Amino acid sequence: MSLGVDSRSNAGSLAESMRAGLEPSPEQAQAAQPANEVKPGMILAIPAATEGLGLQYKAVAGDTLQSIADRWGVSASDLRAANQATFGPATGFVESGPGALGRIDTSKLSGSQLTVADIYNHHGKDIERLATKAGLNVKDVIGIIAKETGGQIDPAARMTIRFEVHKFAERIDATQKADFDSHFQYNATTTWKGHKFNAIGDGKVAADGTPGTWKSIHPTGGPQDQNINWDAFNYAHSLNPEAAAASISMGPGQVMGFNYTSAGYTSAEQMYTTLKDNPIKQFEAMTDHIGGNSNLKDALNAGNYDTFATRYNGGGIADYGSKLKDFADAFATVTAPLVAK
Repeated sequence: MSLGVDSRSNAGSLAESMRAGLEPSPEQAQAAQPANEVKPGMILAIPAATEGLGLQYKAVAGDTLQSIADRWGVSASDLRAANQATFGPATGFVESGPGALGRIDTSKLSGSQLTVADIYNHHGKDIERLATKAGLNVKDVIGIIAKETGGQIDPAARMTIRFEVHKFAERIDATQKADFDSHFQYNATTTWKGHKFNAIGDGKVAADGTPGTWKSIHPTGGPQDQNINWDAFNYAHSLNPEAAAASISMGPGQVMGFNYTSAGYTSAEQMYTTLKDNPIKQFEAMTDHIGGNSNLKDALNAGNYDTFATRYNGGGIADYGSKLKDFADAFATVTAPLVAK
């Protein structure tokens, strides 16, 4: 499922400066930086490919997640995930930084070229690693992320989701239909349209006298829809957790929960609970899902973007394939000077 592309940063003023092709002020850049969670004396587990290796590191003054990750050759996201008991749930993307090509100069870029360069500069290292593991081209993975979410994070630092009412309707128990009808609506003919949520319930009144009202779940198709999507999902999840988790698309690649098997999970609920506070797992779910599905992988690697689009996202978005190609081509263009070095 696809979300529109707006500013991608969780600091609005910084994003506006970037989208205008301007360098952010030092004050804006400082405000956009997350606080350093690493404190001297912390004992951190270092994730390793070999289970039970038992590596540990004692943090010293000046250490950050990224500096420790670079020292041990792991991603900052994986390092944080391995120490979630110490740090608590993630509050946003832990960015790996650019990949092997180095940082792309964005000072003269705009439009699709700026979008893909921005994604690579923030997450390129992780994307390269996961694309290689899945047997995919980096330009195509970045193209999908750009088309689906623009690499953005939700303003409240939640996992980006899109709740699909019609998919939830297909999965609820018969005993839950009356509750569903009181809180959810969708177009019975064009099922992916007309999605609405009524938090109080149709014809009902809240304790303070507020009547239930129907609100569109996807009014703009952009990140500003996240509040209503999460409200609708949370209510659905209280009704039927597995059905609700199967009915959302998750993370930068917007992988549907019902694809949990190809994404490497035993249930949609397990996929949701794993991904919601772990950005690197959100990227990985997308690359594992595509890499583990030959119909998707073969079409994408062959450059058959329209075929891939239909298989990955259904036929509801007519220009998905062409826009995906545009983003992939834009990435190839902006990285060509770096590849030639």
